[in-house]
Amino acid sequence: MEQLSRLIDIEVNQKEWTPFSIRGFSISHVFYADDVVLFGRASIENVNKMLGVLSEFGRASRLSINQLSFVRN
Repeated sequence: MEQLSRLIDIEVNQKEWTPFSIRGFSISHVFYADDVVLFGRASIENVNKMLGVLSEFGRASRLSINQLSFVRN
């Protein structure tokens, strides 16, 4: 999970991933046990960047996201 955190931090620092921000506080991700919660501005570009980071991490770690955890309308 440290590697995933680094990948996210790189994207945020390069301004490719826009974290959720309120009153000067920004948050991009939270880890708890085996779970990760991702935060970001609601945009197609941001979602695509998040999925790209998860895909890159998945190729390196052989882990995958649980597709059932996505909310679909």
